[in-house]
Amino acid sequence: MTSTAQTTAGASAGIWSSNLYEMAQAISGFGVWTIDLQAGNWTLSPLASKILGLSSSSLLGRSALSTKLSPLDRLRLETAWSSFLDNNRSFEVEYALEEPGGARWILEKAAIELDQTGAPRRAVGVVQDISARRADEAALVRRANFDSLTGLPSRGLLEAHLEKSIAAASRRQERLALMLIDLDRFKAVNDQYGHQMGDLVLQAAAKRMQACLRKSDMIARQGGDEFVAVLQNVGDDCYAGLAALRLIEELSRPFKLDGQEISIGASVGIALQPEDGLDAKTLFSHADVSMYGAKHAGRDTLRFFERAHAPNALE
Repeated sequence: MTSTAQTTAGASAGIWSSNLYEMAQAISGFGVWTIDLQAGNWTLSPLASKILGLSSSSLLGRSALSTKLSPLDRLRLETAWSSFLDNNRSFEVEYALEEPGGARWILEKAAIELDQTGAPRRAVGVVQDISARRADEAALVRRANFDSLTGLPSRGLLEAHLEKSIAAASRRQERLALMLIDLDRFKAVNDQYGHQMGDLVLQAAAKRMQACLRKSDMIARQGGDEFVAVLQNVGDDCYAGLAALRLIEELSRPFKLDGQEISIGASVGIALQPEDGLDAKTLFSHADVSMYGAKHAGRDTLRFFERAHAPNALE
């Protein structure tokens, strides 16, 4: 009876260590590896081998993995691994495998198995391909920080950038310009050609405006047909004025889209830091006053904020 029970238990253990074990890995997405800390050889399960793109057994140990990493990831991983072996601390690292088809992101966790004397016997770890999760996270970040239509930074991202730029300009005693740009005659485009054409115009206009500004400047879509630009270290009024004129000139050139020639324009309002405001809220308010002043002046033009002409904006 005992012999039969032992045979059944042995058979069950054999099934668990092969078929069910591999099935569990496939379901979880985690491949398993072990390293004999005395001999140094690294053994990978079939799934771990597939995930890492390495053979199932390597006498080279983890050095075989290092060749597939960027220098920064290699240093980060080797530092974490050394600390893990020296201090038996928890090990959890994410890194990218550099491959011809593009990088694949890997999550790796490990623990130390001790022998009966309490000495480290082997390391046991798991790896998982988290490329899809990373792509989803990147997409969420992009949707949160960039306008889905034009690809420009969102209003929220620009506001954070503006706050930092204001603080930096104050420390360096530099001047900063905030520009509000409103497309003229855009409503007529939507009314005459439809919103799909309007979207094409917004995309083309965004590209033109980006090309007009320096890399250190930022332009964002505020919503609808309104855009915001932050220009750092403008020196005197001339740079901000010339930048606004370039934007107006570029946006006044006809857009040839989908077999149609579309003409719009732009009205630009400018507020300068420090003279027109020392914080984002004040600069936005004053640039808005200036932009509406440009519209009332006949559109396709720019206006700097003038305190004498906007007493209510100072309250």
